[in-house]
Amino acid sequence: MSKKTTSELVGEAYANGFRSGMALCGVPEEKGSEPTTNELIQASYRNGFNDGLARGKGHESL
Repeated sequence: MSKKTTSELVGEAYANGFRSGMALCGVPEEKGSEPTTNELIQASYRNGFNDGLARGKGHESL
């Protein structure tokens, strides 16, 4: 069993959440309900940006 990279784990986590969101909208979990690479990149940036803002708030040195 090979150890997964952080990128692989992040991609899987996003894909699982993406499919869950689609399912809540009534879209059956099928192969076509996979996020695109572009969606994954944009979501990763948004999450990182929001996390950076949250951690940066309250730091007077910024």
